[in-house]
Amino acid sequence: MPLVITVTVIVLTFLGIYLVKICILLKYWCTHLWIFTVTVDSVLN
Repeated sequence: MPLVITVTVIVLTFLGIYLVKICILLKYWCTHLWIFTVTVDSVLN
C-alpha cells in the first residue's frame, strides 16, 4: 500500500511540474504574441 502512495505522489509531482512549465510557456508566448500585435498595429497606423 505505501508503494501505491509513493507512486501517486511522484506522478502528481511530475504532473504539477509539467503544468507549471506549460503555464510559463503559455504566458511567454502570449506576451510575445501581444508585443508582436502591438508592433504590427503601430506600423500599420
